Amino acid sequence: MNCAKIVEDTAALLKHTINKNIAIHVENRATHTSVIGDDSLLQNAFMNMGINASHAMPNGGELTFTLENLELDAEYCEISPFEIIPGDYLEIAIRDTGTGMPPEVQSRIFEPFFTTKEQGKGTGLGMAAVYGTVQEHGGAIVVYSELGTGTVFHVYLPITTETVRREILAEPTVIGTGTVLVVDDEELIRITASALLRSMGYRVILATDGQEGVHTFLETKDEIDLIILDMIMPVMGGRETFTKLREIDPTIPVIIASGFAKEEDMAALKKEGVNGFLNKPFRRAELAEMVAGAMGKSTVASSNDSLL
Repeated sequence: MNCAKIVEDTAALLKHTINKNIAIHVENRATHTSVIGDDSLLQNAFMNMGINASHAMPNGGELTFTLENLELDAEYCEISPFEIIPGDYLEIAIRDTGTGMPPEVQSRIFEPFFTTKEQGKGTGLGMAAVYGTVQEHGGAIVVYSELGTGTVFHVYLPITTETVRREILAEPTVIGTGTVLVVDDEELIRITASALLRSMGYRVILATDGQEGVHTFLETKDEIDLIILDMIMPVMGGRETFTKLREIDPTIPVIIASGFAKEEDMAALKKEGVNGFLNKPFRRAELAEMVAGAMGKSTVASSNDSLL
């Protein structure tokens, strides 16, 4: 895949979702940007870092994605905590002019469940997922930050010198109308789902947990045509939320979205009449088809299968 395209798509999406007082730039100085991997996972990783950067710039600033080629030698690979091999790499630097991080935060930034956010504002899994994605792609990631100056993440991905072609058919994407309630505690998922659904013609209402989702549905049930519901959330989990939503309206279509969930929970929800299951991260064509199917729509328009 062309990693430069993934970065450009991510920057375009961020421009429509984070604060307008943050200027976003992409500087591509690389001559080779082809890597082998999963574009959906990489885009989510870049989105995650972009959203975190925006939180560090509440009063505005600059977010810059810089792409360059470099060679990592045997000495560097030997001392790296990552299992990387010497060779040519694509470096993606994600730099912000935000508040920066103290050393004690930098040293723990990739730990699962570590977060500097208030309770209920984040799970602490975002940067751990980024770390895992980079690891899966045979790459490395390092962070450097100064308080009051900003932070930069350096992502190194091995480039491929082979001519790699992947035929992506322009799958028809279902375009529809209606209102979708998205209930998810992860900001990244809410932002990407909202952007995708709005690009398909849907109106979107967001809720940050199950309790808020039930309350929102009670107030606006006459407007809502479909609910996309996260399975694992604080305050009120997906199963309990689903039960309460169906008590309010037994006919409302509900799609469950989850990155991981117990098979027995999924089986039980299927018996209770869930309209479908979506895996995270979302793929545009799959999301469009499932939403339209659950809402009984069939209007189709051609669109590229953008991945989020």
